[in-house]
Amino acid sequence: MSSDATSDQPSRRKRRATDIDQLPPHSDEAEQGVLGCILLGQGNGVLTSAEQKLGQSGEAFYVPSNQRIYQTMIGLRDRNAPIDLISLIQSLKDSKTLDEVGGIPYLNSLDDNVPTAAHVGYYASIVVDKFALRKLLRACTEAAVRIYNFEGEATALVTEVQRDLTSLMAPIARGSTEDDWSFKELMGYDVANDPNAVIGWKDGKATRYLCRGYAAWIIGQSGIGKSSLGQQMALFWSLGRPFCGISPVRPLRVLVVQSENDIGDSAESTQGIIESTPDLTPDDHERLQTCFKVKRCRGRTGRDFCLWLEREVNAWQADLVYVDPLLRFAGIDVSRQDQCTKFLNDSLDPILARTGVVMIGAHHTGKPKSKQDTKGQTIYDRAYAGIGSSELVNWARAVTIVEARSDGLFEMLLAKRGGRAWATHPKLDEPTSTLYLKHSQDRIFWEQISPPQEPERKPHGEVLKGGRPNKIQEIASRNLHSFCAACKEPGPLQDGGETKNEVAKRLEVWLAKESFDASPSTCKRAVEALVANGKLRKTELGNYVKGPQA
Repeated sequence: MSSDATSDQPSRRKRRATDIDQLPPHSDEAEQGVLGCILLGQGNGVLTSAEQKLGQSGEAFYVPSNQRIYQTMIGLRDRNAPIDLISLIQSLKDSKTLDEVGGIPYLNSLDDNVPTAAHVGYYASIVVDKFALRKLLRACTEAAVRIYNFEGEATALVTEVQRDLTSLMAPIARGSTEDDWSFKELMGYDVANDPNAVIGWKDGKATRYLCRGYAAWIIGQSGIGKSSLGQQMALFWSLGRPFCGISPVRPLRVLVVQSENDIGDSAESTQGIIESTPDLTPDDHERLQTCFKVKRCRGRTGRDFCLWLEREVNAWQADLVYVDPLLRFAGIDVSRQDQCTKFLNDSLDPILARTGVVMIGAHHTGKPKSKQDTKGQTIYDRAYAGIGSSELVNWARAVTIVEARSDGLFEMLLAKRGGRAWATHPKLDEPTSTLYLKHSQDRIFWEQISPPQEPERKPHGEVLKGGRPNKIQEIASRNLHSFCAACKEPGPLQDGGETKNEVAKRLEVWLAKESFDASPSTCKRAVEALVANGKLRKTELGNYVKGPQA
């Protein structure tokens, strides 16, 4: 044997799996986080949330003392004893295992780095993932031993090992979750303090509008400002503030995922929201620096997007993610139920379950329906206004519809599960499922208003009979901030400005960029509608300039 070959022997031995001198995959911090959350929440539903992922045995814990502490907490719960530090210490003393688990100092330290008991599901997912990796490592090591000792036809062993590994990894690859709850657990669950509740809070209790691991839709016409609406919700909830009365259970960590808007669009929206919220404190600004982030993603669809999203959610430790628009990342035919089910149930749901994040997805409505088609529809019927299969709505926990009215206002309909949102009109405390909004006059910001007086009337006094607005009304009710910003300012003698043809042509080009198709004649008529709502002003010379409501 040559000297070169001899010198290569040690390096080869270092790369052999049996020679790797490392601890198996585990996370001390996540295990302590689970126990700390249970102590911080004093049991209640927190232990049940952990048990859904870890079971009663706690075998997923790598550190024996952590498994012992967890089993002791299960025992306290089963005896209807309080799960707090005093009870835990006494129970470990009685079983003569207090010193084995690290004593009182270790128990005291468990919740030191736990910000909220609501993170128990996230920490438990890490513990379970590390446990799965340890099982995989053990299975691969056993397979290696079998390979070294095997005599016979290789095909048989390959098939056998492949079957064993596939059986082990199938639940992990699918990311499926199966839960079961006994009658005792269901009757003992503290619904008012549900640790899985994220949005929906009233009178010190969770109303459970949106919960960890589930999703909701915001559905609206193209170009009305769904991106800024979702971003405004996200900013408010990041600060722990209500939006139209809909309150988070606590300040949230929020991630906004964009595909259509660039940094200028997101910045303009953010600045408009912040400038329109004058009571923000220095602490609020500091919190937004650390708990609110916008990320643009392009070129990812289907499972590739879902895996990317899981990494981003985990890295940011997000409680809420707003995806705008969600189906831009699906890469499917949304009219087909089988493709919707495959993306939502097989690819997206496991990500939500593993991370515990709440997802809100923006989605578009289809071609406007006739008045006859929408006549007599209830708020529940209108939940299916979005493009695509009914599976989209059936899958979501909650659905919100945003519709432009003929008077330039917007209705926000909490069409599914809306009663749990506890949304309210301004200065009223009674819950409602129909809210009214308008665009701010001078910046990108959604203002909530009181319900308008009914019956709604046209300018000449004719009562409207309902139905969707026509194209001119839709144009007049859009967020026209960027279009109006390019309009000419009025001169000192009401001169200057643009002709109607010039304004209409610019409007047609601007609408095309917003994916809204309007003919030249429609745009000309829309110019007069913009004069009527103050977006434009007609000068004495017959030209058009920026209006007082631009």
